[in-house]
Amino acid sequence: CCLNHPPAGDRPGSKVRRRVAFAAARLLYTREVDEYLDAKRRAARAVGLRRPGPADLPSNAEIRDQLRAMVRVHQPDPAARLGPMRRRALVWMRRLSRYHPKLIGSVLTGEVREGSDIDLHLFTNHVSLVVDDVERAGHTCRWERKRIECGGETRVFNHVHVDDDDPVELTVYPLGDLGRKFRSSLTGRAIETASITRLEQMIALEHTPTPGRRTVAEPVDPAARFLGWLAPLADVMGDPRWHPEGDTLFHSLQVYDHAVGHHPYDAEFLTAALLHDIGKAVDVAGHAETGADMISGIVAGRVVWLVRHHMDAHRIADGTAPPRLARRLRRNPWFDDLMTLHRCDLDGRRPDATPPTIDTALDHLRMIGAFD
Repeated sequence: CCLNHPPAGDRPGSKVRRRVAFAAARLLYTREVDEYLDAKRRAARAVGLRRPGPADLPSNAEIRDQLRAMVRVHQPDPAARLGPMRRRALVWMRRLSRYHPKLIGSVLTGEVREGSDIDLHLFTNHVSLVVDDVERAGHTCRWERKRIECGGETRVFNHVHVDDDDPVELTVYPLGDLGRKFRSSLTGRAIETASITRLEQMIALEHTPTPGRRTVAEPVDPAARFLGWLAPLADVMGDPRWHPEGDTLFHSLQVYDHAVGHHPYDAEFLTAALLHDIGKAVDVAGHAETGADMISGIVAGRVVWLVRHHMDAHRIADGTAPPRLARRLRRNPWFDDLMTLHRCDLDGRRPDATPPTIDTALDHLRMIGAFD
């Protein structure tokens, strides 16, 4: 398929939406906030939107997609936590069986991340009974009432937060709501739920080792991380004054191709060449710093350094870099690699180029040990 094409359906404000969605997802991922609405508001302020319009603010579903990508990148093997969390959820559901418990959320769907809690729906007209049962089981808890206004109607929701190895949140509904179809604020569709019986079946099927059968905890190919970083670049068009070649993925693959010509077996240098512009999917102006932050702690420090300073290399080459910065970078043992990357970056801007595909580039990186 041709890579140098304008993004289909790109609309005004879409890049701003992506920045807000990414910032909101990061707030949710780090557990700085727990609610999508709070994350969206804080993220809009963080990217400098004082009065954002509807086109600037992402939907909850867009934020969720970014959050899922972060989980794939930073926790490529969530199944290692998923099995124990599901078993713990089953313990609580059995303890509270008289309240008709239903498992919802990430522990059910499998999208757990660091800090995820176990979410259960319970049904009773007496929340105090739930609190009593939790405390009799030897756990402390906190009863919280949330007042929500929607469509001119005010509702009070009861949440019981239980202290356990993995936190448990019990949302308690009146008994009359048993059987009601709750709808997701993300998709508008009915929320998926699991009874005790269904959860027992899931644990038996997905988390009980069977000889000769691969389990869900099998490690994910690290190349999937690179794919998650690179794929969004197909929707990021370069400024035609500097990037007449088209989208940023097409450019990145060209740069990688030129880098192979310089150092075909240097896995770190080639990784930096392939990933140098991934920050543009989030923040074009500050893409070098953003990209370096995205991969920090995941790839080698040399790769992070080259990505972080590849724009500084352009300023050194054209004489506009601050003298102190230029002196500091020249003292670094990776400076020659930085300037080689600069040349590859300039050479990778041809509209008529035929660079390798993502799969070809990742296969080459795998062959030379980049994912070992």
